[in-house]
Amino acid sequence: METMRYLSPSEIRYTQNSTSNTFGNHGRYANRLIGESLDDILLGNCNVHDIPTITVVRRNNAWYSVDNRRLWVLKKAEELGKCSEIPVYISYDLPDFKFTTYSNGLNIEIRRGPGGNFEVKRDYI
Repeated sequence: METMRYLSPSEIRYTQNSTSNTFGNHGRYANRLIGESLDDILLGNCNVHDIPTITVVRRNNAWYSVDNRRLWVLKKAEELGKCSEIPVYISYDLPDFKFTTYSNGLNIEIRRGPGGNFEVKRDYI
């Protein structure tokens, strides 16, 4: 059974060491670069609530995301003042093999870079 609560993206850690730079092939952001999704938030074309709700698990007194690409976008949006809290689903089960982080979930490598223009983020604020 999943429950919902609100957390700051900065309270949530990554479960993987690296992730793809594009979203999967379904939904509003299908096959889009994650950096382009961040650009849309920064430009006001959408907001963080348009990003599907992520699922988190509690492990070793920390929250970990099951949805690392979405978490990356939300963490960057928080850094840029576009959100302070997000709704999350709480799950109570995630297999150990899903945890591949080497940094205790504090960092994630975006394979082939995130794309988009987030590097010039100050121009959007």
